[in-house]
Amino acid sequence: YPQIGEICGGMPEDRAESFISEVFADFKDQCLANCFKELSQLSVHPEITSLLPLRYDCLNLGWILKAKAAKEKIPRLFRCGTVAPDVLERMVTEEGVDLTGLLKEAYDHAFPLVEAGADVRLIGCRTIAAYWRHFLRVARASGLEFLRLLATYHIDGVNLSTLVRLKHDGEASLSRLEEELVPAPAAQNEPGAPIWEPVGLEPLSKEFYRRAWGESVEMLPSLLGGTHYERASNEAMSGGTFDSLVFDKELDNLIAKLAREARVATFGVEPLFAYGIAREVEVSNLKILLGGRGVGLKPERIQEELRYGYV
Repeated sequence: YPQIGEICGGMPEDRAESFISEVFADFKDQCLANCFKELSQLSVHPEITSLLPLRYDCLNLGWILKAKAAKEKIPRLFRCGTVAPDVLERMVTEEGVDLTGLLKEAYDHAFPLVEAGADVRLIGCRTIAAYWRHFLRVARASGLEFLRLLATYHIDGVNLSTLVRLKHDGEASLSRLEEELVPAPAAQNEPGAPIWEPVGLEPLSKEFYRRAWGESVEMLPSLLGGTHYERASNEAMSGGTFDSLVFDKELDNLIAKLAREARVATFGVEPLFAYGIAREVEVSNLKILLGGRGVGLKPERIQEELRYGYV
């Protein structure tokens, strides 16, 4: 943080873009890698705390497979996952050799699209969808409402943002939406899953998205009435037209607020996991702050973009 503050204090505008793309990426990796390592040492539930770095493994896998499909150079990968980027790249180059667990599942779902020459966006969707399905399975098995809600918020956030993006794309179709949705595993097929599912602990259904596709984006507040996302959609419509940036911010804030509430849990893994989420939000806010400063935004405009804080 002292390094960030020193550079931010006298950062010339012509250095802003290169700083964020290079120096900040290294800072983010180091900050999150240290955080995830500390959490793994403190927790007696590694299957839960490992969910945080596993997401970066799946993101990296997606980038590698997309580069392979497009026959392009692999971009800079995250260094805060459980597998070193060069090791993961070698595994993928050798066509999945030595991949196990979640990474093997994600690879098996996405690699057929590489061979078929499919849209690279769909390849990335497949790898991250495998991660969120895994997250939800672990959350259900844990019996922790916090993790169940967190999985639901994330999955719905990804899917709702996809819905809005594709609605703004005049050439998109319902079939394309269904290809990009993160499908949640059926609860009744999960070992140990309760027969009765409390309302709100499960992601929105495919039927919801099929219905939403037939309506305008401006109808989302009505369609999401009575759900966790009613306020987010109302905020997005507060200016008279649907603002997707405001919507994404409010969805992120739901997760940050959930993490803040989890701090008071006693004798559980919730405060540790919530702290990991809080560090991710903190790093994201630093990037927003520096990026806004780099392009000359006023402080009050930057403040509007910042995500909900942990403290």
